[in-house]
Amino acid sequence: MKKTIIALMALAGAATAADLSLTTGILYTPAGGEATLISGYTNPSNNNIGYSSNYWPGSRNLSSLDFTITLSGLYGASEINDTDTITLSSLKIKVTGSGWCQDEGRQITLTTGDYSYTAELEDIFTGPGGNSGNVEGYLTLSPKGWTLSKDSILNVSITPAEGKTTDNFSVASADIYGQNNASVAWSGVTNVDMTDNWGNEAPLIQLNVTTTSSTPAVPEPTTATLSLLALAGLAARRRRK
Repeated sequence: MKKTIIALMALAGAATAADLSLTTGILYTPAGGEATLISGYTNPSNNNIGYSSNYWPGSRNLSSLDFTITLSGLYGASEINDTDTITLSSLKIKVTGSGWCQDEGRQITLTTGDYSYTAELEDIFTGPGGNSGNVEGYLTLSPKGWTLSKDSILNVSITPAEGKTTDNFSVASADIYGQNNASVAWSGVTNVDMTDNWGNEAPLIQLNVTTTSSTPAVPEPTTATLSLLALAGLAARRRRK
């Protein structure tokens, strides 16, 4: 009897998992139209959206950078259910491929809730290195065992080594502006001041996660009927005893 009940309970739900890549989003509203969230990780090639990207460190007059990642605001987050369990796989941040982002012992710290992760940029940097010009590199953070929710907010802080507070560095970023009476705004990456000349720019990030959800499994009519008959038979047998 007990085994039958357990088997029936197993039919009631099944866990499903999916790997998702969430990116810096652009909330785009055409003239007279409705708002749409699109990816801002690369140029959307939309005539209503002005988009300028830059990787060269000469335009970055700052020694530290702080910004906030709101998971629910990222492009791709609409595929996550409110009740899903979310496991963080990695955070990938575009930076300049010349290596300026990871000199002088600079560090990055990622925090959310009770979780905290700190690494030196030179240990998580991939790119051509050297004086390679205006090309992409990456910082890849891979914390282990982080469980998030759709409401999670992550804080990123990049700081220079002690005694190096005047040394500039570079991250990849993009500036957006509306054209043809359209309006645009960054989504998912906020609270950033890059002290640049463009005025409306944000870091370009890719948050890689695995989502797990429990979905009810509807058995075939024959399976359900047989299961109920089995329970009824067991119950009758116990009464006879």
